Amino acid sequence: MLTKKDQKQKQPQNKKQRYYDFVVNNTVKQTSICFAISINHDSTKIAVGSYQSIKIFQFKQEQMKWISTLIGSRPHLRVFNFMKNSSILFSGGDDNQLTIWPLNGVNNGKYLKKLYGHNNTINCLVTNNVEDIIISGSDDKSIKFWKQKNYWILNQTIIEHRDQVYGLSLNQSGNVLISCGQDRQILVIELQQKGDQYQWILRQTIKEQSCGYRLCFLNDTLFAFQSWAGKQMHIYQLNDENMFMKISSVTVKGKNEYCNNFFPQQYIQSKNLIVSKNGPYVNIIKMVNNRKFVYCSSVEFSPECYGNIFGQVSSDGEYLIIWDQVSSQIQIRKYMNS
Repeated sequence: MLTKKDQKQKQPQNKKQRYYDFVVNNTVKQTSICFAISINHDSTKIAVGSYQSIKIFQFKQEQMKWISTLIGSRPHLRVFNFMKNSSILFSGGDDNQLTIWPLNGVNNGKYLKKLYGHNNTINCLVTNNVEDIIISGSDDKSIKFWKQKNYWILNQTIIEHRDQVYGLSLNQSGNVLISCGQDRQILVIELQQKGDQYQWILRQTIKEQSCGYRLCFLNDTLFAFQSWAGKQMHIYQLNDENMFMKISSVTVKGKNEYCNNFFPQQYIQSKNLIVSKNGPYVNIIKMVNNRKFVYCSSVEFSPECYGNIFGQVSSDGEYLIIWDQVSSQIQIRKYMNS
């Protein structure tokens, strides 16, 4: 059980300390809106989405070099991720389709497979560590589980959300999924064995006061949740009854400022940092000894971005690649803890 001292959190202040600062002169002009950015596992490729196309850049010595463009069917591509163990990119967007792109033959710019099942925009995508399951959340209020056997198939659908699904996160063990959305609910969905089969079963529904835009697991027993333009990030922990309960909150920047739901929240395990957009701020929260959560700093953008700030942190936490509507540039920001 946390003590009152553990639960007391520091308030955001204007600090000189910066966790992610510009790599000078290393920007790429991108005039059209960029809803998604993804970095592959070894930080050698960066994918940048714009309307129906995905630009693939080589990333080397802190420079981005365009190498190819993938063309989708219609605007807009909203979210995509690299597979960690293969040359595959998967994407979703306004065409309601999950698209699989092979990058070993990236110059041809053609997709490998389209998966049909959603009937509205796909907002969020995650995959398990084995990479034989892709999970998608949509404006159609559903979460779909796609399984790879000899080919990708729709394996299961969860329909317990009552409105758009905005955020998904899978725990490290790959057996618990959390989701959030417009309906002000966090769903906890567990992979359970039923006879000879495994199924995803709703285990817990958590009511929140505001709609949820982003969330992420920190480990198998902790996750962080950020509501739309909320003044606090909430921390949930698994208790002895196998239920997640709110244990603390961290005051962050971005209260009541317009925010777009894209730009997934991330936990960088090697640096114990949560990176989370809220309005025109990208907040950096540090986890200390699994017990204390401290606001560290923010990357601040102009309110005139109207929440149109999109990016991703590399899996090692060394780089934040980000685009904002005011500068219309893809910025390379490097981790520095000074």
